[in-house]
Amino acid sequence: MSRQTGGETIAARVAQLFETHRRPDGRRWTTREVAAAVGCSHTHIAEIANGRVADPHVNVLVGIAGFFGKDSAYLIPPSKAGFRPQSEEVASIAFRASRLDAEALRGVKALIDEILAEGPDGGDR
Repeated sequence: MSRQTGGETIAARVAQLFETHRRPDGRRWTTREVAAAVGCSHTHIAEIANGRVADPHVNVLVGIAGFFGKDSAYLIPPSKAGFRPQSEEVASIAFRASRLDAEALRGVKALIDEILAEGPDGGDR
């Protein structure tokens, strides 16, 4: 069984993406179509969706999430991403920040450092 993400298995979330995100003509996306976009075999995609892959590779999960227009944090457990368990919102922010360039990341880090320096109550704002 694949790892948990917010109480659901990765397999359940991937299967849900196939069920709820349809092609423009209303048909379901096929594992072949998703696999072609992700860069792996359609069998591997099906095995992930059916829970037969215990530890799917992060790059494959990122590809699947992106194909369906979801943030990577939807499929990647924080522990697999190198984070200690946190809320899904924190993981989502971290993944969004990972797409920033070096200068923007420095700005985000400076802002976080400033907020943390003010203490847990946010200082005297």
